[in-house]
Amino acid sequence: MVKPENRVKLYRKWEFVLLEKKYLIADFWNSGVLSDGCIAYGRLPGGYIYVDWNGNIMPCVFVPYYVDNVYDLYKNDKTIADALFSDFMKNGRKWQKDYGFTKKKPDNWLMPCSIRDHYENFKKSILPSNAKPENKEAAEIMNDKEYYEALKKYDEELKTFTYKIWDDEYIKFN
Repeated sequence: MVKPENRVKLYRKWEFVLLEKKYLIADFWNSGVLSDGCIAYGRLPGGYIYVDWNGNIMPCVFVPYYVDNVYDLYKNDKTIADALFSDFMKNGRKWQKDYGFTKKKPDNWLMPCSIRDHYENFKKSILPSNAKPENKEAAEIMNDKEYYEALKKYDEELKTFTYKIWDDEYIKFN
């Protein structure tokens, strides 16, 4: 992952390209202000889910964990829509709502990602105990304390860069 200070530089470059060049370029991190935050977990309206080649149904391409598999659902006379009602998806949508999707003053859409920008909360409040890793790497980090602490530190550092921008450039003028 890019360092927090470089992420802010990327945000400023995205902002320049959008406002000065008039090119609409969206990315999952820096475009939270365009999408009203995180769009994963099948958020309504305007959300999505990700299904990998194996049929694993994940909240987002960047969240390598799943509870349901589309093939298993169909074998049990269910549909992909049933996956939207797993605790995983419901927990994620609750976080989106609480973080700002339905609030008049959102918390900080410069930090919209539930897993990369709020890892501690993701592990404690969103990821259910029955979630399975998508791959070997996701399995390795699932319970890795060093990884957990590193992402917690990353998120805290990122807050120091983005909250002032969020408050001064978005909240004050809206």
